[in-house]
Amino acid sequence: MTDKQMWIHENFPFISWKQIVFCGDKNMIKADIMIDDHFKNLDNFDGLTILFTQPHNILVEYSRHTRVNSWEEIEKLLTWQGFYHN
Repeated sequence: MTDKQMWIHENFPFISWKQIVFCGDKNMIKADIMIDDHFKNLDNFDGLTILFTQPHNILVEYSRHTRVNSWEEIEKLLTWQGFYHN
């Protein structure tokens, strides 16, 4: 988890450590948005689900999740949805 935490800090310095939760079982998460690269983590989530394209999910063409290929796409999507304001 250290590498993941360092990556978040480097790329999203405005996110405090108090705003980050790491967990193995994501079924327990209650939030508005989930961004993940695994269907198993998104399928049972009630909020907005964003599927980050990775080699292990690229061949699946259709799902209820919004597919994105970059963090820039996520920012545009969240801005358009009204979740993110710069």
